[in-house]
Amino acid sequence: MFLLLNLFFVFCYGLLSLNSASIIPNFSQAKFEFLYNFIAQTGFSHNGWKGQRHFVFFIVLFLFILVSNFLGMVPFSFTVTSHIFQTFALGCGVISSITILAISKNGLSWFKFFFPSLPLVILPLFTCIEFVSYISRAFSLAIRLFANLMSGHTLLNILTGFILKIGSKGFVSFLIALIPFFLISAIILLEMVIAILQAYVFVTLVTIYLKDAYSVGH
Repeated sequence: MFLLLNLFFVFCYGLLSLNSASIIPNFSQAKFEFLYNFIAQTGFSHNGWKGQRHFVFFIVLFLFILVSNFLGMVPFSFTVTSHIFQTFALGCGVISSITILAISKNGLSWFKFFFPSLPLVILPLFTCIEFVSYISRAFSLAIRLFANLMSGHTLLNILTGFILKIGSKGFVSFLIALIPFFLISAIILLEMVIAILQAYVFVTLVTIYLKDAYSVGH
């Protein structure tokens, strides 16, 4: 249900922002164009013009994570990106896609990535390290996103339930509940920053990993 809500909000945001597009943009169009340029520049900074081929993938990935993060900030809702199976599937899907792209672009020469130019005596050890490091990219993408969102959003849900439970006891309890209310307001601002930052970090890491698909073997 929340995945469908994510799709609905992203679709409506794009439709409303660009429905009356003009040469001189209005406020909504200007925000969307800023997002467009921001993601395009992120891909270009790591992959050059080759990265622009994957721009649609970058911006869809960014919007998916960002909207999922913000939807989870609604009290007692569900955060898709705090579900370990969702983030793990996302991380594995991204790394698998990059690997397929790398092999299709470089052929078997891409496997040079796992065989650095080192003496033959220590080459097997470093080959194993490179292989484990490459596989762990999927886990690092998944766990970083999952851990940051789960911890912050779980704290918000706990404090929100605590405030509602105390505030419903009477007027004095309502005044006491104002103390954690101001605390949760500050946490919400922090979570908003984290929600944006985690979406940006995820996409940035994907663009960096994509760079290996084009650079190895050339």
